Amino acid sequence: MRINAIGTEEGDKDLEMLSKLATKNNKNKNSLPFQGLVVPKTDSGAHVARLSSWIDDVYGEEAPIALLLAIESAKALVDLREICETSRSS
Repeated sequence: MRINAIGTEEGDKDLEMLSKLATKNNKNKNSLPFQGLVVPKTDSGAHVARLSSWIDDVYGEEAPIALLLAIESAKALVDLREICETSRSS
């Protein structure tokens, strides 16, 4: 599932909607509504850490949710090592 960029108003609204979906499904980790998130404009490890923390809080640390992080700026390319090291392990 594609969401809007982390740290934007639209991205925050997407995470809020997905949180409501999790609550509606009683956080049943065996029936996740998606297997992964496509995240555009990932510019820093802080973006990844924020998203990972949200996933852990809403779906649990063991939730098998993959992240496909789009590197779309020169800043992200420079910070690629930090972004990769911060990413959730599968």
